Amino acid sequence: MKLDKEYYFGEGQKRMRVFCLFVFLFASFASRSLFATSIDGTSNVQWISGHQTFSNGDIVRGFVALKGGFTVPAASSIIVDASGPMYGPIDLSDTGELELGGDFVLGSSAHLAQGGKIKGNGFSLVLTNSLVLNNSENLRITGDIIIDGRGNDLCLSGGRIIIENNVTVTLRNVNICSLADNSGTPDIDLEGTNSKLILQNAILNLDGDYTFQDDGSLFIEGEVFVRGPHNFIYKSTKPLTIAQCALLCFEKNAIFNYQPSGASARNLLRMHDESSYLCFDEATLVACADGTYNGLQLTQGTLIFDNKVFVKNVDMATGNTENTNVSKSFELGDGTAGGDMTVIVLSGARVEVDGYMYYNPSS
Repeated sequence: MKLDKEYYFGEGQKRMRVFCLFVFLFASFASRSLFATSIDGTSNVQWISGHQTFSNGDIVRGFVALKGGFTVPAASSIIVDASGPMYGPIDLSDTGELELGGDFVLGSSAHLAQGGKIKGNGFSLVLTNSLVLNNSENLRITGDIIIDGRGNDLCLSGGRIIIENNVTVTLRNVNICSLADNSGTPDIDLEGTNSKLILQNAILNLDGDYTFQDDGSLFIEGEVFVRGPHNFIYKSTKPLTIAQCALLCFEKNAIFNYQPSGASARNLLRMHDESSYLCFDEATLVACADGTYNGLQLTQGTLIFDNKVFVKNVDMATGNTENTNVSKSFELGDGTAGGDMTVIVLSGARVEVDGYMYYNPSS
C-alpha cells in the first residue's frame, strides 16, 4: 500500500522513540540475567556467579562453572558437556531432564533443590562432597550413568533413585547412607526386567529393611559391604552376580534374606569363579523354603564365615520352622567339578544352622 503523504517526527517524538528503545533493551538484558540461554565455554572460560534458569533445548559446553546453581523447568531438557564444576542448588523441577554430554562434576556446595530426570549417556556424575536426597528429591535415571562418589556419602533421606527399564546405573566408590524401603517402595528402585544396578566398591548402610524388588539385576564388582542391623531382601527373579575378583560381604548384624520365587529361583545368586567371594561376618543368611521359595544353591565361588554367623533355611509359611526338604535346602555345590564351592571358616568363627545345609561336592 502506498502512503499519500510523508510523516514528520518532531524532536519530542524522536526523544520518545529513543526512550522506548532504551526500555526495550533494558528489559531484554534483565530477562537474560534471569533466564539463561545456551552457554558456550569452548573459546573462553565462563565463570558465572548468578543462578541460571535454562530453557528447553539449551546446551552448556566447554569450560563452564556455575557458582549459583541452575534450574531446568518442568518438562524441559538441557544438555551439559562442561568441564567445570557446578555449585549451589540444582532444581530439576520434578520433571525436568539433565542430559549429560560428558562427566558432570558437583562442586563442594552443590545440592539437589528438587529432583527430576538424568540421562547419563554412559557418563559420570562425580561427587566432591556428600549428596543428600531428601523427601521428594527423587532422581529418575533415564540413561546409563556412573555415580562416582569418590569416597563420599550418598544419603537417601526420603529421596529415591529410580532406574528405568533398559538402563544401567553404576554406584562406584560411594558410601550409601540410610538405605531402606520408604513407605513400601525401595530407596533404589529398579522399574523393569532389563534395569541393572552395579555396585562397585561401595558400602550399603541399612536404615531399615531394603527390598531388591521383583525386577532388575544386581552386579557386584570390587568390594561391597552391607551393614545392618536390618534385612537386605533379594526378591528379583533376575540374577545377583558376583564378578571375578569381587567380594560381597554382609557384616555388623546385617541379614541377607534370599526370597526369589519360582522353580529356578534357587540358582540366581551366581558367582563367576573361585575368586568370587560371598562373606558373612557377624551376620545372618536366610534361604527361605516353603511353597513359594525354594532355598538357595551356590556354585563355583568361595563362601567365607567369620565371627558368629547364623544360617537359616526355614519354611516361612509355617512360622520359620526348619526345612527338611533337600530340594529346598541351602546347597553348596552341584555334584560336578565345575560347580564345586570353596568354604572357608575363619579362626574363631561359629556357624549356627537352622534347617537343611547341604554340601554337595564332586567327590
